[in-house]
Amino acid sequence: STYREGDMAAMAAHELFHVVQYHQLGVKQLYMGTTGLKSLVDNTFTGNRTEVYRFFANNMWFFEATAEYAGRFIGTKVGYGAPIHPSIDASKPYYAYNGYHDYGVSSFLAYLLDTRQPEVEDPALAFKEMWETVTSNYSMASSINVSFDGYVHSVHKESAEAAYANFFREAYTRRYMPPVHHIAGGQVDVMTLKNRIQRNTVTIQNGGVAVLRYNLTPTYVLMGDSTVSQSFFVDTEPSTLPGDVYLLEGLDMDHRVMEEPHVGRVQDGSGKFPRLLVPYVKGETKGLVAVFHHLGAEVLEAKVQLSATDLVFDNEKKILEKVKNTTLSKEDLLSFTPTLPVLGPSETPFHGVVLLNNNEDYKTEIPKVEHGKRFQVAPPMKELPPENLLVNVKIYQGEVLIHEYQLGEEKLSVRIQGGKDVVVDVTKDALPYGHQFEAVASMEGNYTFSWDFGNGRVEEANDGRTSRVASEYSAFGTYEAKVTLHDATGKAVATDQVTLRVQEEEKKAPTGKGMEGTWVNYGIYYGGGDMETLSIDVTLSIQGGSFTMTRTGGGSDPWSGGGSVREYTDASGNPAFKLEPNTGNAMDDYNFALYFGMERDGMFLNYMEEGDELTVGTTGARLYFKRRE
Repeated sequence: STYREGDMAAMAAHELFHVVQYHQLGVKQLYMGTTGLKSLVDNTFTGNRTEVYRFFANNMWFFEATAEYAGRFIGTKVGYGAPIHPSIDASKPYYAYNGYHDYGVSSFLAYLLDTRQPEVEDPALAFKEMWETVTSNYSMASSINVSFDGYVHSVHKESAEAAYANFFREAYTRRYMPPVHHIAGGQVDVMTLKNRIQRNTVTIQNGGVAVLRYNLTPTYVLMGDSTVSQSFFVDTEPSTLPGDVYLLEGLDMDHRVMEEPHVGRVQDGSGKFPRLLVPYVKGETKGLVAVFHHLGAEVLEAKVQLSATDLVFDNEKKILEKVKNTTLSKEDLLSFTPTLPVLGPSETPFHGVVLLNNNEDYKTEIPKVEHGKRFQVAPPMKELPPENLLVNVKIYQGEVLIHEYQLGEEKLSVRIQGGKDVVVDVTKDALPYGHQFEAVASMEGNYTFSWDFGNGRVEEANDGRTSRVASEYSAFGTYEAKVTLHDATGKAVATDQVTLRVQEEEKKAPTGKGMEGTWVNYGIYYGGGDMETLSIDVTLSIQGGSFTMTRTGGGSDPWSGGGSVREYTDASGNPAFKLEPNTGNAMDDYNFALYFGMERDGMFLNYMEEGDELTVGTTGARLYFKRRE
């Protein structure tokens, strides 16, 4: 065979580290590398079947994995930047030993020592700490796995088995991980989905992982001509096998991401997780990754099934033939049968909306849609031109669109919400005025919206079916705002336009109409405590910018007076009002100030529309009035 120079050096460093192991461990190393006694213990007392096996398993994996790590990452640097070790077999637990998988587990060690400990400047120091911790706590009466598991717990706050599963989850989905070109086992790539049900069988040992990757592209995903969007869902046998699902833009290593692409859990029989449905719109390119971690007692032959939702127009041929030759009658019900996952009793049920001929008059809500159960809707009852029947069926779970079916050529359109002629009144001080626009495409899909706001500003947004944008207008005027809808190929497929009129708000002089009328006092507030009841009666009348006020009762001489209602601007720049007594009238005397605490230059007047009440007073004391009935 031909070896690269770096690989030869790494192999030499690997063997050299074995010498270090023998020197440091002595009898421990002999026991670690001997299978006879271990086989006797395994077969006699554990049968290699129970969880006990993990603690009495062959220790040789640690012997080889650490030597391979030392050779590739410490003795040489060939491991850095290299792909995940091709000898690793995901379907086997990290502690399995067969002469090649244990070499590959060095990539798992690199994940623990390098990727998961970025704060460590020299990974060799982390390796040294791990080696010394594990070997010093290793007892020949048990297994190296016990002390290794303890080390992982202390550093990463999870078991070694959990970290092993996370290693594979991240290797296939996260950009910061080394690429995975090929591994020895546990990976299944499904590149073509020519059936709505894709079944695969995977063998997973206790503690092992299975990675199934599905290539979701327009060329290799089976979708009917009338299917606009569908959803994928995963089932397993046994149903207790836990799994995690991730969604990427594709299956190439370049499609891995930095952020978490986890979209949900596969139901594992515990009832903790709702049924996971992954929406897929026709024309999209996606990569779906499912990772399963087996912690059962035996080797598991697991069956994994990826299914797609579907909808069949049961009597399509009959209905279309009748439309072509005559018209429909009320007895010609349209029948549909869906393919959906079976939901548990606590899960949100599916519901549907059927729209015929793109006409809201022929819209039918289906409150509950179930797998395999036919539902029917009445046909459009007006005269139909030959060969003219549009059928749109949407199936939802809650507010999430699960499946869309479209029969007939529906013209794609886009509409700016809010009317064709929009008028807004703003004050000059409020310029520039910011206006919110929303445009919606008539069909599901991923579209690009090109906006021209009519003010010299343009914007492009890729927002799926709906685009929400905003633009500012710095001057009064009439603007034509236009949106152009582009499909996935960049072709312009629809447009819409609205007129936006930004005009100056007329400044209206406050008339005080809400204040006009006759008011009677029902209390006073002195500037502290609660409102109190007056022992006198005060009546206030406001009309046409003037007021009169009278006082009676309470053992005092009655008096009356009046003045004008003056408008002014308060400290915040808002319009406000005062009652200004006429100079020299009976209100402008000692009694007036004594009883009401009012100031000679006027009394603040505040009308409260809510409750239809008035207050009159200073910044402290206030009289409360209610309208006389």
